[in-house]
Amino acid sequence: MLHVVSSAGMGYENAKAETTAVAKVALDVMTGLEDTEDMREFRERMGKDECVYHLMLVAGTGLGEGGEVGERVGKLLSLYSKQLDPRKIVNACHLHKTPSASPSTSKSPEGDEIYDPEASIPHVGGYISAELRSWKEFVLDFCSRFTGESPGTRTTAYCLRMILRPIFPSEVTEEAFEKLRGYLKVVGADATEEELVESVLDERKLPTDLLDSYLNILRGSFKLTEGYFFRLAVISLVQDFARTKSAAAIGRIRKIESQREKIERIVVEVGRGFEVPKAKYLLELMKRSEL
Repeated sequence: MLHVVSSAGMGYENAKAETTAVAKVALDVMTGLEDTEDMREFRERMGKDECVYHLMLVAGTGLGEGGEVGERVGKLLSLYSKQLDPRKIVNACHLHKTPSASPSTSKSPEGDEIYDPEASIPHVGGYISAELRSWKEFVLDFCSRFTGESPGTRTTAYCLRMILRPIFPSEVTEEAFEKLRGYLKVVGADATEEELVESVLDERKLPTDLLDSYLNILRGSFKLTEGYFFRLAVISLVQDFARTKSAAAIGRIRKIESQREKIERIVVEVGRGFEVPKAKYLLELMKRSEL
């Protein structure tokens, strides 16, 4: 049902009222499933991650701008935000934008790549180029809507924070940061500490291009000095230093321009240990350092 709503939301303006009414019904059904414990197994069969994509799509089309629809979307996204599967979300995006594709076989426009979730086909980040193109189109369009004439809402800001989590394709995240230059403080304004800790990948080494993107928002024309994305970037860079002790990791720390002295003191303290510090611990260190 939500797939139909999200697709309909992309239609003509004069159908918006009718589409909004349908969206409210669909979202009420989904909320009801969550609120009824006996029905949660049914919701799992519907596909939580696929629902996340279509909820973000509803929010991005303008149906989720404030009001009852926005409240419903925000509530469901907050329930679904834990333990997301980025592969399923990106694939749901690709299937929505390419209806002829199927979850098991998906070809690029050139016809030279096939996606089989059961096969070990080596692709960058585990995605085929067609999926990445669909995801990039969706993410950059979402960013453009947020920075456009209609001001972003709490729900669309929350969607963007989900989209920019390090679990998603880093090459798209890098472009999204550029699109949101000057808006990252606004996007992160309502984020909670719990959401920040949840977003950090404690157990995984991040791709080099994502680490470079985090460095970029701590220097130059970005130069964030506080807030959700500032803390996410610092925690990720410090964890990379603790994990690798590499020249590249040390070099990134030295290139930070925002609050570098305080960050370097944290790096020194972390460097005394032998384990990669968890995000929760690093967040406490940052708060003690007034970061």
